[in-house]
Amino acid sequence: MQKLQALAEVSEDRLAKQEKRMIKNRESAARSRLRRQQHTEALEEQNAGLRAELAALHSQPEAAAAANGGPVSERPAKRACP
Repeated sequence: MQKLQALAEVSEDRLAKQEKRMIKNRESAARSRLRRQQHTEALEEQNAGLRAELAALHSQPEAAAAANGGPVSERPAKRACP
């Protein structure tokens, strides 16, 4: 009888530990999803900013040329790679 009681206690301890581990795992997964969502949002904001900057540069060819090393007519032509 005592052996059965001891086995029941061990089984209860094992179940308690397993449940505790599952709860911790769920919490960790939730934190991971939140971090991933925040990172995605930050990348989307950065992407939007860079697209706006690119659009501004495309709408002002002179400014783009100056930013890239001078007027288009003064820059040497690009050569094809051998």
